[in-house]
Amino acid sequence: GLVRMGRQSLAMLRAHAEAEQDWSRIVRVGSGEDEMHVSARKAFAQVLTHSMWHWAQVAMLVRMNGTPPPGKHDLIFSSALDQ
Repeated sequence: GLVRMGRQSLAMLRAHAEAEQDWSRIVRVGSGEDEMHVSARKAFAQVLTHSMWHWAQVAMLVRMNGTPPPGKHDLIFSSALDQ
């Protein structure tokens, strides 16, 4: 379902981040009139923030339908970035 897809996407994103050797290299994004050339860093940040936007939309719809979010899910409760 949706959670499985999210976990797979996050795993793919993490693998890409770990494999990237040159964050300043220029990559092509978009197509047609919307095609741009940006740094790998900027493209990665776009994917990450765009993903957060959509997960926030999902969370809002779930809450609007009466299901509270599970547990302590904020970054502050995580060990991420502690070092």
